Formats: sequence, structure tokens, C-alpha cells
Amino acid sequence: MTKIAVVHKVTWTSDEWLRLKALGNVRYSPGLPSSEEELLARIGDAQIVISATIVPFTGRVIERSPRLGHSQPAQPCLVSGDGSAADPCQRCPRRNRRDGCAVGGS
Repeated sequence: MTKIAVVHKVTWTSDEWLRLKALGNVRYSPGLPSSEEELLARIGDAQIVISATIVPFTGRVIERSPRLGHSQPAQPCLVSGDGSAADPCQRCPRRNRRDGCAVGGS
């Protein structure tokens, strides 16, 4: 099962949480991480990390999180849930919003 880390507090609807939980095992950490080490601990062995731009993902964090990788999402967008195939994030209504994207964290 895919391991997903939500590394800070998020405010999503119940439906959005259910969609995320349908993708894998979700580990939720409330509040912002206080250091790079705490962020790494929250990421752990997750394959997907959900975060806002306020949490700095430095090169060191990426290097020390070997299970993370950049790839095209294989699932439909968690936010729009429209089942689009080719590039769901490009059509996502939250793609450029400050509160971020449930799939890519951008």
C-alpha cells in the first residue's frame, strides 16, 4: 500500500480526506514542522508527501527521502475528482491556489 505523509495541518472536507485515504496509508502530522529534522521524521518512508509551499523542501530533504520521486500522478485528481486521465493536475481548480494541491503539493 502507498504510504502518504501529510506533514502539517490541512483543512480539507471529509470527502477530500476519504479520497486521499483511498490512495494509501495516510500519516497526518498537525502543525508545522519546527526543523528540517522534524520534517524528515514526518516524511519517514512515505512515497507521497503533501505539503504547502510554507514548508521548505530543501535539496537535503529530498536527498534524505529516497522513497520520494517525481512522477505524473497515476490517480485522478483528489480535489476535482473528475476522473481525468492525461494530466489531472493541469485541470485542477486548486493547482495555483495558496492552500495547495492534494496530489502534488504545489
